[in-house]
Amino acid sequence: EELLRLARRRDCRFTEFSPSIPCDWAPLTVWDPRLEMFFSDQSAWLLIVELLESGRAFTPKAMKKPAGTVAYETTTSLAPNLPELYIKVQIHKGRILGRSFHNVTK
Repeated sequence: EELLRLARRRDCRFTEFSPSIPCDWAPLTVWDPRLEMFFSDQSAWLLIVELLESGRAFTPKAMKKPAGTVAYETTTSLAPNLPELYIKVQIHKGRILGRSFHNVTK
């Protein structure tokens, strides 16, 4: 519920890379078949909201950076002919941090 509450609020969501909190936030590299264009930051967050509203499970994952914190991850398929999408978010200082949004790489 907290992830959804924060993700719905534009002023509570952010992305930033730092050595202490590494991120791989790359929506501009992920094709959105519904719109027939690449995701933007805004449309990536809208998809995260949609997934949370639909009850999609975001699995807790213990993070090494910063140590002792927890992020929440999921994968989803946007279309049969596209790679799976990997998403990871984290509650950080009362806001939601987008840590990962990219195609699954093997």
